[in-house]
Amino acid sequence: MQIFILQFLSSIPIEALSFLLFISILLAIIFIDKKNIQIQGILILRKTEKGRRFVDNIAKNKKILNPLAKISVIAGIVLMIYASFLIFSLFLEVLLGIRKIGALLLAPGPVSEVKVLPGVMIVPWYFWVIGIGSVVIFHELSHAIFSRLEGIKVKSFGLLLFLIFPGAFCEPDEKQLKKAKTLTKLKIYSAGSFSNVTLAIITLFVIILFFSLFYEPYGIGFESYLNDSLKPSPAQEVNLSGIILYINGIRVRTIEEFSSVMRNVKPGEEIKIETTKGNFSIVTTSDANDETRAIIGIRNVYTFTKVKEKMQALENILDFIVAIFMWIYFLNLNIGIINLLPIKPLDGGLMFYEIVRKFSNERIAKKVTKIISIFFAFILAIIVLFPIFLALK
Repeated sequence: MQIFILQFLSSIPIEALSFLLFISILLAIIFIDKKNIQIQGILILRKTEKGRRFVDNIAKNKKILNPLAKISVIAGIVLMIYASFLIFSLFLEVLLGIRKIGALLLAPGPVSEVKVLPGVMIVPWYFWVIGIGSVVIFHELSHAIFSRLEGIKVKSFGLLLFLIFPGAFCEPDEKQLKKAKTLTKLKIYSAGSFSNVTLAIITLFVIILFFSLFYEPYGIGFESYLNDSLKPSPAQEVNLSGIILYINGIRVRTIEEFSSVMRNVKPGEEIKIETTKGNFSIVTTSDANDETRAIIGIRNVYTFTKVKEKMQALENILDFIVAIFMWIYFLNLNIGIINLLPIKPLDGGLMFYEIVRKFSNERIAKKVTKIISIFFAFILAIIVLFPIFLALK
């Protein structure tokens, strides 16, 4: 029996086993701490008053936080406008068929690499947990700190679980918040996304530093072929794939080196390209915008980097660390911006309501906010669902 169990477990991919272990630990924690846990429908909440002293101590640094709070409001309004423009542009591109993939729902799964399905992106669960954890912790902590900075009492903090999706929350005193000035509310509402975008920027600098220390240019990568409606590009005709290493025997590691070599190639000339996938012979064609310029027909070209030779023994560890930082950057930036859409009850919707109310009255503010919220919620739904509908046809 034991041998059968071991054979069965060994046949299950390590990603699936680790995912099941993660769910099991989650359920065990809920069971052990069940006295302090509240269940509201499919939401599982764990409230606590611990951490209030920590938040209060940080909020005492008014010389630093007061200017940051004002910057947060300005950044929040600017990013709200940007997020609205971005989502509306994406909406038009999806409807016009310019973009085949719209917004994607992000879900953890027992996978070793990212998988994109219609309407959903499945990522390794450990990257998802770390990334989402960084989002919710900094987001809610910032709401709490800015609340205390403005003299609003924080009643409790907490963790929540929506199915298998973790989150966090900060519970300010609603009566105090309702009576607060418009600027005070804007500072509190903008704090979460401001911290997420700030963390994303800091993480990006860390990634750049990390790459400069441990990685070096290795070759030329590309995302897709450049096609027109009449014929495939030269690269697609030969199924060019892999990372480009040599062109006519000349080593190319960066986009600059790639461009330098291609400047000496004429349209219609046959060139030899060596990639990590093999050797290819390509007859170039002319650029539609410049007939004297030769192209091979690839788009979204980038410099592919690889761990430095002296660090090869640590390649897997370094790649894993970079991947974690990349997900922290990606999730904090995107969730931080999306959260500022003028959709109530998102922070952007709350900010939008307070701004409209400031220049009109409560009745008009409620009506306008409701209309705008429904409009952008509809747009988001179309962006997610329309590509799925097209894929299922």
